[in-house]
Amino acid sequence: MEKAERIEEALAFLKQAEQVYEFTYSVVDKRTCKVKRNVALLYLKANRYDEALDELREVEELERTLYGEASV
Repeated sequence: MEKAERIEEALAFLKQAEQVYEFTYSVVDKRTCKVKRNVALLYLKANRYDEALDELREVEELERTLYGEASV
């Protein structure tokens, strides 16, 4: 299995985990936020920059909600 295939497989698993975390803990939870950050990093490794940027924007907003406006 080549690197690109492993990244895509990892992305699929992380997206599933993200759904489970959102359902279990809610969207606004530090565990969900951490998974979303990992999804963004994998998008970067896969050279999917637009998707990575979208995820990171969501992470930034979540962190502001979780930790206050001065975070990040």
